[in-house]
Amino acid sequence: SPNERYVQIEGGGLTVAVGNGITSTMRLPFRGTGALPDGSPNYELDRTAYRVEALVMLIRLLGREDEALNGSWKHPFTDVPAWADGYVGYAYETGLTNGISATEFGTGEVTDRQYLTFLLRALGYTDSDTYVNAFSLAQGCGIYEDAELRRETPELSFAPFWRADMAILSRRALNSNGNLGRQLAGLLIEQGVFSQQAWDSVR
Repeated sequence: SPNERYVQIEGGGLTVAVGNGITSTMRLPFRGTGALPDGSPNYELDRTAYRVEALVMLIRLLGREDEALNGSWKHPFTDVPAWADGYVGYAYETGLTNGISATEFGTGEVTDRQYLTFLLRALGYTDSDTYVNAFSLAQGCGIYEDAELRRETPELSFAPFWRADMAILSRRALNSNGNLGRQLAGLLIEQGVFSQQAWDSVR
């Protein structure tokens, strides 16, 4: 069925197979939410994701977690849990997020459009209409596919937006030039987030 999907975790990599035919294998800065009975991390890829989780995922993907947690970042939002203040403050001050209003970050479930907007900002799209045009921009830079555009119309949506989806889109973003003029992975290698050797081993 179009809603059928499964996740397999092997040797530190994540293999995500989705009912619409998307399959992706990746290594990403996931941290488990606990442990499975066999002691392996529980990534909870088969549940919906929340906006705060999505933002943390993005910041870790960009290798900026230490900077976010060790800085004196500020934000105007009143709905952010204390543990996430550093992440949200960093993202707000560096232009990765604007929140859902002047005083709310939004701590509910994240949508694909919202996470795509996070990724697009990391890929150099800074226009105020990035959120409105998220689907077409993401399709244009290769991180969102034709079949997935059905999610743009709620009555045609074939699945909720899962943590697994964040992993797939994040992996695609690393391969994209976006609006940066170069591949995001290459930029992160230059910044010392990971090495060329590490990147080559998981491509």
